[in-house]
Amino acid sequence: MSLSRDQNIDGRKRFTNPVRLPEAINNDEAVNYGQATELALDATNTRFLTRSVSNSATYDLSGYGSPKMTNIVCKGNGGFSLDIDGFEKGMTVKVSNTTGQTIDVNFNNGSVSTAVDIKNWAEFHVDSEGDIIRTDANYATII
Repeated sequence: MSLSRDQNIDGRKRFTNPVRLPEAINNDEAVNYGQATELALDATNTRFLTRSVSNSATYDLSGYGSPKMTNIVCKGNGGFSLDIDGFEKGMTVKVSNTTGQTIDVNFNNGSVSTAVDIKNWAEFHVDSEGDIIRTDANYATII
């Protein structure tokens, strides 16, 4: 039995070999396992980003697929800065400072700046109005 893209299968059929689906082209078509796995991995990679740093670094989030959640862990001696660009509505960035010095954090080419204290963390979120909200263990505020 041979099949084409638009052929109906009526009744019960038994296959001696696995049925192989071609790659989907349109949104309403079934996808094969390989394509489904690739799509899921792509979606995961664009939703989450995790990085560890031990010196100054720049992250342009748009270059990472505009992840919805970014975790940056600061290690080492500290006293450095993070530049986070492409930070847009609906995104969240969490900075964990495990160092003995403050970490300076600059958003969107330095238009908004703050710092994460020694051995502390802060989470930043861009709300629907474009404000950056900072939340940590002690308080939440617009920065």
